[in-house]
Amino acid sequence: MPARVFVYGSLLPGEMRHPVLESSRSLGPALIRGRLYDLGRYPALTAGPGSVVGEVYEVDGFTLRQLDRIEGWTPQAPGKALYRRQQETVRYLADGRHERVFVYRYNRKAGGRLIGHGDYRRQRLERAEDAQWVLAYGSNLCPDRLSARVGTPLALERGAVPGFVLRFNKHAQGGGSACANLGWAGGHARCPAVAWKLEPQQIGVLDACEGTPDHYLRVALPFLGEQRGWRLCQAYVAHPDRLTDRYRPTEVYANHLRRGYAHHGFDSRALERLLAPSRAG
Repeated sequence: MPARVFVYGSLLPGEMRHPVLESSRSLGPALIRGRLYDLGRYPALTAGPGSVVGEVYEVDGFTLRQLDRIEGWTPQAPGKALYRRQQETVRYLADGRHERVFVYRYNRKAGGRLIGHGDYRRQRLERAEDAQWVLAYGSNLCPDRLSARVGTPLALERGAVPGFVLRFNKHAQGGGSACANLGWAGGHARCPAVAWKLEPQQIGVLDACEGTPDHYLRVALPFLGEQRGWRLCQAYVAHPDRLTDRYRPTEVYANHLRRGYAHHGFDSRALERLLAPSRAG
């Protein structure tokens, strides 16, 4: 029978061991309780307060045995194993749903550097370069909106976020309305987006605007750019505690998106279908 496994380090897309999972089905990003440490070539997940960002995959028996070998899990001698495979509860970012899946916990005393935000890929991006490419798919698509918040970006690139679709299911900080969010859909889904290259201080200002990490989490996600192709960037994804289907975007907020879509030449028909008043009831 297929098994579901939460991965959070070198097995994620864009990392060196991901080819092992390329034929497995991704069920999307999720959170797990714990602390994450950077050990160099790979991270260590341990018990403790906080949340760690990862992705759930559905794997067959052969792939699960491959993962056991990679992680050094030997059920015959669990005390000597580098990682211990066990079942734990994760929470999906797409809908806040909880599920019990397999995860590999570090089986030794962790050293290395604590990754406070719990995202291994984001840590690697930030260690490589101070300025970061940050994805906009909602109101920050509008250049006037973005510049009013953080000033002039260093560069931009049009593209899409593979595997995700645009949703309006994030409860706005002021209450009573909804904001844009990335929702996992898998398959051939693509959410139109722009990558803005921002300085660290600009990202700090944007974090405050987005209510990070209580309202939006800033995480590393794949981006399919029109010039540079596939690569990892950073994006704001709604915290599961802030998901709602009760509200709609305000007209002011919706117009930011309309101007952004028009400015970057995105097809606005799907956007307008999402913004159209519900006919239910």
